[in-house]
Amino acid sequence: MSIKWEWDLSNVLTAILAAGAIASFIVVYCQLQESQHALKVDQRAWVGFDEIIDDWTLKPDQPFIISVPLKNLGKTPAKYVSAGFTAAICKKGETPNFDELVNPLMGPPAGLVLPNQIHNFIANGPKEYGGKLPEPVINEVKSGDRVIFAFAKVTYTDIFNVQHCTRYCRESEPHWLRSVRFKSCQQYNDIDPNDE
Repeated sequence: MSIKWEWDLSNVLTAILAAGAIASFIVVYCQLQESQHALKVDQRAWVGFDEIIDDWTLKPDQPFIISVPLKNLGKTPAKYVSAGFTAAICKKGETPNFDELVNPLMGPPAGLVLPNQIHNFIANGPKEYGGKLPEPVINEVKSGDRVIFAFAKVTYTDIFNVQHCTRYCRESEPHWLRSVRFKSCQQYNDIDPNDE
């Protein structure tokens, strides 16, 4: 009877060791997956828009030109890049259809943006005013009755062949010092849900 007890104990110990080995394998596998994910997030391209360059002016019947830098803050190139940037003026409380206005400005996905490389995008005044803002419209913008939206979109593929998209939007608001300043919009400021 003691032989059977020893044999049962040996089986139990073997099962415990096998379960421990499987658990260790699962832990190591999960750690490896997490480190691969962290590596991809760390090494991928991160392309987005910076703040509006502070050289625009609101002068009656003068060209309204606004520019924003596109940057790759990642460690690797972004490929198949396509981007567009534009501006629109709406009455207070209205919002333009951002994608409908910016998508036609985006070229075919063919560009390349290297790490730390900057491309400045320029938007002219809204087409309905011929790129120049009349004085009554400027006064409405300064009073807050109208809002200038400056918005952009970039799509790109990282070195891991994952597609990404970044949307950017700023809107004007009256300002005591400069008459108008730009702040982040409550919508159209986002990145794709791909977390890699």
